[in-house]
Amino acid sequence: MHKILFVLLISFITIGFVFFSKNNTTEISSISLIKRIPNITFENLDSSPFLLNEKINPSKIIIVHFWATWCGPCEVELPDLLKFYENSSLKNELELIIVAVNDDKNKVKKFLKTIPIINSKVSIVFDNGNIHQDHFGTFKLPETFLFDQNGQFLQKFQGPQNWQDSILLNQINSTKNIKIPTH
Repeated sequence: MHKILFVLLISFITIGFVFFSKNNTTEISSISLIKRIPNITFENLDSSPFLLNEKINPSKIIIVHFWATWCGPCEVELPDLLKFYENSSLKNELELIIVAVNDDKNKVKKFLKTIPIINSKVSIVFDNGNIHQDHFGTFKLPETFLFDQNGQFLQKFQGPQNWQDSILLNQINSTKNIKIPTH
């Protein structure tokens, strides 16, 4: 009898923790080691170089999202992020860059085929050299960085996000008209 109660107690605690974690994952930070988009090179799906700072565009807000197929929360979150991007009224004002961290290209390609929403405008790149740690200060996936039209850092989203949440949309929407002068 005691074993059954113990197992039930552990089960309820686990379910409660998962439920609480899922509903309280939005962690937004304006504190980061990074101040602007760094001059670094990732690798495209076709193994060609992808220069990150070349994506700075005076008419686009840049979202850099770090994830991996070996990260369970990342696999759950990525389809929501892509759906958010695809359905966003700001889609033409956003540059979305998805960075697969220490991942196998074949696994990434296979996973991406399971997602019905992959816009050709989304950049899928690889970081198998821990550039993300050195330049962005990321150690926990998923993490998402928001940059303004000049490449200046605005926000960091830590952990999996509910990309359908109006708070996140409002945060991104509020950056549309921010013009930070370059030095």
